[in-house]
This record gives sequence, structure tokens and C-alpha cells, in this order.
Amino acid sequence: MTRLADSLLGRLGAASLLGLASGLACGQHSYEAAPAERMGAGAELSVHGATDPAVMAPLLAAFEQLHPGTRVDYQEYGTIDLYDEFLADLEAGRPVPDLLLSPAMDLQTKLANDGHALSYQVPNKGELPPGSIWRDEAFAVSLEPVVIVYNTKLIPPEQVPTSRYRLLEVLVRHPHRYYGRIGVYDPALSASGYLYFTQDAEQSPVLWELVQEFGALGATLHDRAREILVGVATGDLLIGYNVPGSYAMAWAELNPSLGIVLPEDYTLVISRIAIIPKRAPHPELAGRFLEFLLSEDGQRQLAEPSQLRWAQRAASGQSDIPGLPGRQPGLVRPVRMGPGLLVYVDQLKRENFLRRWLAALREQRPALP
Repeated sequence: MTRLADSLLGRLGAASLLGLASGLACGQHSYEAAPAERMGAGAELSVHGATDPAVMAPLLAAFEQLHPGTRVDYQEYGTIDLYDEFLADLEAGRPVPDLLLSPAMDLQTKLANDGHALSYQVPNKGELPPGSIWRDEAFAVSLEPVVIVYNTKLIPPEQVPTSRYRLLEVLVRHPHRYYGRIGVYDPALSASGYLYFTQDAEQSPVLWELVQEFGALGATLHDRAREILVGVATGDLLIGYNVPGSYAMAWAELNPSLGIVLPEDYTLVISRIAIIPKRAPHPELAGRFLEFLLSEDGQRQLAEPSQLRWAQRAASGQSDIPGLPGRQPGLVRPVRMGPGLLVYVDQLKRENFLRRWLAALREQRPALP
């Protein structure tokens, strides 16, 4: 990992890949498996999620080991497909999964707000930071910074995009180098990408200038983070904008050509949200899995794929969000669950935002000399 990324990750306190960094790591709460007779012989838990199966594998295996005879069927979806298919199954009267897990915080919040989530009391609720549970229906199971990635072998140190302002400046000054070699989410196809861009619209004065520059330089649009990470790691792309830090950190461990930047102007921090549908076939089993997700044991399993050391609970007051000590107040911008996330989920708001995004992307610019 590059010196810059290593320094910034040090300021993060080397928080776990997907685990609820430090203060959200559930303190000393350990999970206790339910008696076998309560779980039922040959029980199968259905989990639909927008998380890489490789990240989920240690967690699922650990849960199955704690509950012999229980099998977890995990199916990966894109964030929008996860949401759309769930609603389509509901409307058609088809079976739905026992648990939904997605980083599309706005869509998960909308499902809960629209009455599709089961209320569930987790035993360690009092140990979790404020805002990590919404109405006992939506549960944050991770804290993840949203980062910029770049190819360390092909980008000179003076062009490392340390902030959105710096990224814009680099792209304007060196258009030939970056033409066709910037990867970004397509907010029309990725709910995560849409969430990140709408949050940027609220936070960054230069977002629309950046989007115009992405369009002028022929940025490639993607619906999965791994496509951007593969491109940057191989050198097909030079920069990836707004990538989940969880995936980026894991990839950087295996790919020294992948550098990570936590933008210095501000760093968005998002959570993966779990809900238990009201029509879940096995709500008790889903509740036990949710408890495991939020326990110290479950968090450790989520952290395992990152190869980052387990962070201890941060002292209160170190930062405006637990687990990110050393960052100046205000530079970390956590995305909070709640009604505020529903603003851009409104169909008219969504259409207007995507229309503006597309217009900025397609704005006519002088041809490169």
C-alpha cells in the first residue's frame, strides 16, 4: 500500500474491512448460539445481499458452525436488482428472503419506512452507538469510508488526487493522460453510486464541475465496484472515484499498484443495512443471524477478509464518528439512517437528479488538442 494510503488508513485506526469500526464493534458482547431444538433440524436461512460472497463467506461459515444442521443460502445481487426483485416477489406473492443486506442505505430505509421490515430487538442494543438502529427495523452492520483509488505505478506523486478539488485540478491540467481512464459508478444503474453522488451533491461545491470533467474525459460508467478496482489495479483505468473503502482496502492488500485516498475535503462514511422482511419464512433464525452480525464474534468474521487488525473500542470524543480517531472534526461525514435518506428516493427527485447528472456528463467541451 502506498505511503499516502498507509498514512490515511493509520488515521482511520486500521478499522476493520466491513466490521463496525471501533465504537460500533459491539464492545464485549459475545454471541451465544441458540439451542439446536429452537433452531430446527435442517433449517435453511435465505440471505440476499449486495456484498461480495468472498467477504460474506467467513461470516456464513462461522454461523453454520455455531448452529449445526443450519445452512445459509446467500445470493448476491446488484443494489437496484436486490430492491426491485424483493418488491416484485412481494407483489407476486412469491417467497422472499429471510434477511436483506445492502449498502444502498436509502433503499433499505425506504423498505422499512414503507412497512416491509420486521421489528426486532437485538440484545446488545444499548452497546451500539446512537443512529446504528432505526425504529428497531433497520440495522447498520458496518462503517465504511468512501474512497478514491488510483494506480500507484502510473500516476506520479504530484498528481495523486488527495481531495475532490485536487482531482478536478489534475483532470483539467492533464486531460490526455486521463482520457478514457477514469472509472465511476453509474448512478442510474447502481444504488450505491446514486447514494454517493446525491450525498456529494449536498456536500461538495465542485461535484458538478467534476461530473462535467468525467464526461469530457470519457469516464467509464460501472454498476459494480469490483469492475472499477480491477481496472485501476491492472492499469486500464488510472483513477476510480467513490469506491467503497471496504473493497478497496482488501484489494490493496493483494495489489500494491492500487492506492487509496480518503479525500481530505471530506470522507463519506456509509453503512451496510440489514432488515428482516415481515414476510420472512424464518424470522427467528433471521433474528439470530442479525444478532450474530452485530456481535463481537460476527464483526470479527466480517473483518477477516480485510487482513486489517481488529480495532478496539475508541474512546468517546476522539472523533465525530467512532473508529476514525485523529481526523479533524467535520472531515468525516457519516451518512445517517432516517427520513433524510428518503429525499432522493422520491421518484421525481430521482429523475431530476439523474437528468442533471446526465446533462453535466454530456456537456459539450472543446475537443482535446
